[in-house]
Amino acid sequence: MFILGMLCAVSDKYTVYSNQESGKGRFDCALKPLDRSDAAAVIEFKHVRKEPPGGLAGLAEEAQSGLAQINEKAYAHDLRREGYARIYKYGIAFHGKQCAVAMETA
Repeated sequence: MFILGMLCAVSDKYTVYSNQESGKGRFDCALKPLDRSDAAAVIEFKHVRKEPPGGLAGLAEEAQSGLAQINEKAYAHDLRREGYARIYKYGIAFHGKQCAVAMETA
């Protein structure tokens, strides 16, 4: 909810979606620009409750698993079908005050 609240700051240029069905499942968060020429984004969060083996490297692996989930479940499919040419995909893993981000462009 904290992240969604922060993303509302861009609501003049983006529509923010949470836990909406797309592809083969439900993504955590997506930003759909009002202007289709702007980039859209799909975000999958991974909350790691216990410290991951390998510390920050383990956290980076969890972020990669979030990115893999976006691809495996085709969360960006609806955005692509609606005509968004640039889509950023983010897997974000966090544990305590540590955070790791994996990103790719579709």
